[in-house]
Amino acid sequence: MNLYNRKSLITAAPEGTPVTSYKPNVTKWLYFILVILLVAYLIYLLIKPYYLVEAQGLVDVEVREVLAERDGLMVQVAVKPGQTFKKGDLLASFAAEKRCVAEPDPVLEKLSFDMQLLTNEIKALQKEKTALAATTTTPDSMLRALEVNASLFRQQQQQQQKQQQELDKLNLEINKEQERLAIMSSRHNSLAEAKRQQPVDEACLEKHLYASEDGQIKEVRVLAQDFAVKGRPILKYSPADAQVRVVFLADAKLYRSFAQQSQIMVTFPDGSESLGRVEQIESVASQISGNLNDLLSKDKVQLRMTLVPVNPADRSLWRMYERLPVAVRGSL
Repeated sequence: MNLYNRKSLITAAPEGTPVTSYKPNVTKWLYFILVILLVAYLIYLLIKPYYLVEAQGLVDVEVREVLAERDGLMVQVAVKPGQTFKKGDLLASFAAEKRCVAEPDPVLEKLSFDMQLLTNEIKALQKEKTALAATTTTPDSMLRALEVNASLFRQQQQQQQKQQQELDKLNLEINKEQERLAIMSSRHNSLAEAKRQQPVDEACLEKHLYASEDGQIKEVRVLAQDFAVKGRPILKYSPADAQVRVVFLADAKLYRSFAQQSQIMVTFPDGSESLGRVEQIESVASQISGNLNDLLSKDKVQLRMTLVPVNPADRSLWRMYERLPVAVRGSL
């Protein structure tokens, strides 16, 4: 039996350095890459506020108001929310401020009465003429009477002449009365036209409101049979050429950053993007007194920023997202 002790075993081991394995350590490299990515993300979060500006805004479409020109009852509202209208279309109507009763004109009333009497008289004459014409002897009956005897023919001839004279007399009288009626009618029309052209108190008339431009109704503030107050809005509408803008609030410290940018990216809810430019910057610190520099130095002061499309063709795109939130992004 061969026996080996530990010392002899160690001594018997081959001399030299052990062979090193060059097999790559995949796990080690994965951990290393993850650490680098994590550090890069942390650095991005730290420096992001110093080079990127982000805010939430709202798409705002210009809205105009139709104000009541006077106090009064609204008798008609011809439009409803969402309805489009053209320039000159009727929007609403006010009731007359007072009820006015036209004073009767005695001359016109007397003339109208006489015209009615004369019209009835002409109708009676025409009726009498029709009845007389129905009894007039016809030429055929006269020929048959001639075949019987000459005396009967003479009687019928005399009767026919008499009836014809009466018809001529009726025709003459009817023509005469019709001429009188035409004269009276002409005079009546002249007097009535002169009366219509007399100035009328506007308080006695309804007040109609017509559209001054094309647009779309957004809100109806006063309904039919409601009372409208002078100076208060009756309707709200968006004109066809309405201005479209994005409004958002930003910290006052970013005033110079926004003011110096020519273009700011606007991202809509569906992911579509468009470029906007700063049109207006104003402070919302209406209750803080002091000059502008003092206001901008306060952390609680915010700026109200207004953007408009850089490309006018994008106005229709912006209008599609009216009253919807959007993301605003710019660089410092």
